Amino acid sequence: MIIMTDVSYFNVTTAGRKRWILKSVSSVIPTNRKIGILGRSPMEVSVFLEIMSGVRLPTSGKVQRIGRVSPPISHLPAFDPASSLRRNVGHIARLYGIAPAEYVEFIDRTLEIGSDFDVPFGNLTREVAQLCGQIVICALPFDIYIINGNTRRGPPRLRELADALVQTRLSASGALIAKDQRFLSQHCDMCICLRNSGIFFSEDVQEMISAYTKLQHAETSWAEAEPEA
Repeated sequence: MIIMTDVSYFNVTTAGRKRWILKSVSSVIPTNRKIGILGRSPMEVSVFLEIMSGVRLPTSGKVQRIGRVSPPISHLPAFDPASSLRRNVGHIARLYGIAPAEYVEFIDRTLEIGSDFDVPFGNLTREVAQLCGQIVICALPFDIYIINGNTRRGPPRLRELADALVQTRLSASGALIAKDQRFLSQHCDMCICLRNSGIFFSEDVQEMISAYTKLQHAETSWAEAEPEA
């Protein structure tokens, strides 16, 4: 489980104002469920997932993880752009207590990208880099996977491999999932909605998606109708 104790996080707008994403949130997130994450913006959802994984620290409060939690599978900053994918894979293996040589060999054999495995990671196309990053993270053993991003672009074989790994992990592990609503409907058994600097749970995924969609449409209509100052 992931235990949040009085967790807050804000960023500062260009106008110098605090924009709260989480404010004094205390909650327990189960790690044996497939939980869809809904939020007003992709940025808010990304920040929440990064805080849950430990990639980003909250402004205040404590996040305790009981069990192994993956980084977001599309979190490319985890990879050094100046180092080859081979070196990045070895570093990530050591970071998570996996034998580097065996893991590097496994990933090299799995990806089948030839010499691209040894070019600087930053030289790969964004699509290939993102797919390789997802495969590298999904191939590691975690109790809960943080699944975000999409696999709609890039080489078909890598897309199929990334999708297959995600499906394998979903069948046996918990997950926090931030993808399109169709994916959430098919794979999630619970939802969390980020709203008003808090988090709200629902066991009815379809109901939460429907309510969230209506709210988003209402806010968009209101913003479009609001006269300029």
